[in-house]
Amino acid sequence: MNGEAQATTEEQAAGPQREPAPEAVLEALGDRLLDGRMEGGVLWLNVRAADVPPVLEALSRELAEPYEHLSDIAGADTAEGLQVVYHLSRLMTGAMAVVKTTVSRSKPQAPTVTQLWKMAGWAEREVAEMFGVEFVGHPDPRKLLLPDDWEGFPLRKDYVYPLHHPYLSPDPLREDPASVLAPKPDSGRDTDNGSGRDNPVADDTGSGRGITAIPDKIVGATEDNGCRH
Repeated sequence: MNGEAQATTEEQAAGPQREPAPEAVLEALGDRLLDGRMEGGVLWLNVRAADVPPVLEALSRELAEPYEHLSDIAGADTAEGLQVVYHLSRLMTGAMAVVKTTVSRSKPQAPTVTQLWKMAGWAEREVAEMFGVEFVGHPDPRKLLLPDDWEGFPLRKDYVYPLHHPYLSPDPLREDPASVLAPKPDSGRDTDNGSGRDNPVADDTGSGRGITAIPDKIVGATEDNGCRH
């Protein structure tokens, strides 16, 4: 293997190469940018929570090739703290930008960006109820998925899942895993069909692992073997 080929192989093994953020992005964001890079063709930016609205406005409206589409807003509970992650893209080329901000766990707040994209309202409400982030200025901060009286934030790492709750279906595996995972006693009946269910229809070997009886005609079936919905 020649030196050039070996260098290429080592670069591929190291993963996507990091490059500085484009000059146009650096100029547009200025000192509001804490960290920025291009990696795997994606623009990655870290900013302060208070700077999220002006940063997203600059990316989506001020660049010559703007990231005008807000694809999603997500939350994350990391070693660094609670994060709010904004996913932007260019509709014509599909180029992507990811903007991250870290908020305080004791008082997690970030400004709303509903003034830039109306759809942000739905995504912010989901992050708020799953991670406990308050989006200051949100026009309708009601819960989106959970009941109004739900306590805690289910996607935080320190969340304790309730064993009993009127809105949850019984979950024996979670409530008493030992009894669910314990080996089942042998009933002594030779009717096991391999699925754990009794099957009274035996095959001609007499083993009790019989086939399931299939009627010649199924009520409602059609002769043309076509699909019906």
